[in-house]
Amino acid sequence: MATSGVVLSTLRGAADLDYRVIVLSDCVTDTDSEVNRVLLDKVFPPQADVIDSADFIQRLNPCPPLRGIGVSSTRHYRQPRFRPFRVSPVGRDAR
Repeated sequence: MATSGVVLSTLRGAADLDYRVIVLSDCVTDTDSEVNRVLLDKVFPPQADVIDSADFIQRLNPCPPLRGIGVSSTRHYRQPRFRPFRVSPVGRDAR
């Protein structure tokens, strides 16, 4: 977990550079719980989206796996097979 002071300085720097900032509220802590609450509720929101890690993961993968219609739920996420290609020689030996 990151301390809220480090997150605050990183957030300010990123916001000054016009980055879109997301703060994961359940991954930030402070030794003083009141300071942590004020930062998450009042200071961070004007410059960042404050969400929890479960919501962040949901935003990364909003589509549920395909089910039914004879489609395996893992088939949708499989990587395509690598198919090597042949390199043809160029020049007088090429036929």
